[in-house]
Amino acid sequence: DGGDHEVAHEEQAVTLVLDRQLDVSRGDMLVANVETPDVAITAKHKPHVGSAFSANMCWLDPSNMVFGRRYWIKHTTQSTRAVVEKIGFRLNVETLAKEPVPSNTLAMNEIAHVQISTQQPLIFDAFETNRTTGCFVLIDDATNRTVAAGMIIEPAET
Repeated sequence: DGGDHEVAHEEQAVTLVLDRQLDVSRGDMLVANVETPDVAITAKHKPHVGSAFSANMCWLDPSNMVFGRRYWIKHTTQSTRAVVEKIGFRLNVETLAKEPVPSNTLAMNEIAHVQISTQQPLIFDAFETNRTTGCFVLIDDATNRTVAAGMIIEPAET
């Protein structure tokens, strides 16, 4: 309707006017500072900002995952380099049992609990809280193939 509004909802096209000059562009996420008392917060939670998180990840590529190798991570509209730092356990898809990963690698269609670190910080949520900001894919930079998909569980303990 062209008028000023205090609140915008999903699927509304809006223009934001900020109180100061910031370098923001398409795909960037704006999050209110919950410690600011004069800002009305309607979100139920504050997303995490960090360079490490744990996730459940499925390896999709015929070539095995190389532990410690750098991949591209695609998360929402952001891309940066990422490394699988730790593999906690592999999930047996037939019994749902948690099994050790003796070779520190994953084969095609294996699902594992992993810890991932990223070169640049990401703004993320747990997948169970927000599917859009709680998922990611890993891309092999040599082949440009999507090699893994994952669901973020929580920020990694530092």
